[in-house]
Amino acid sequence: MELNRSNTDIIEEFKRKRTRQIMAVGPIILAFIGLLSVEGNPTGIFGLPPNTILVTAFAVIISVIIFSLLNWRCPSCNKYLGKGINPKFCSKCGVQLS
Repeated sequence: MELNRSNTDIIEEFKRKRTRQIMAVGPIILAFIGLLSVEGNPTGIFGLPPNTILVTAFAVIISVIIFSLLNWRCPSCNKYLGKGINPKFCSKCGVQLS
């Protein structure tokens, strides 16, 4: 644990990271809706060709995955926090997160 950061600062930073992580679900949902709309629809949606929708949806999904890998890290040791959305402690350094 870093000596120059209080536990309160770490908890507040974790809350911000968790909020950003939850907000990243929105673009993923929209990307999957786009993917589902292309299936069996040769004209696409909103006048966009199906290929454009597919490329955009995959780009959004890849972008959110990269964002998650960079965002979902312990505010103290910067290690990946794992798959859970509400860890109480960092499994790597043991700092309290919530």
